Amino acid sequence: MLGVMLTCGVCSAQDLTNPAPGEASQDIINVLMWVGGGLAVLFFPFLVAAVRGHQNAVAIGAVCFFLGWTVIGWIVAMVWSLTGNTHAAERRRYRR
Repeated sequence: MLGVMLTCGVCSAQDLTNPAPGEASQDIINVLMWVGGGLAVLFFPFLVAAVRGHQNAVAIGAVCFFLGWTVIGWIVAMVWSLTGNTHAAERRRYRR
């Protein structure tokens, strides 16, 4: 039984070290897509703040960078980016 397990382990290790042509590039593309998608989700509150013209968009980006990987930090940044502290709201306040 141990010999079968060792043999299977060697076979799977050989498959990983000698991928078929095209498989390695597909793996790299998959990793880049996952990393890119993760970064997009991580910095989504910053993107929302920047598009809305939030006055603290840079600070929200910093919270995303340093604490966005925690669920609490990401939620705080998202709620903060949705507050009404935007340049357009500031202009409306001074017109009255």
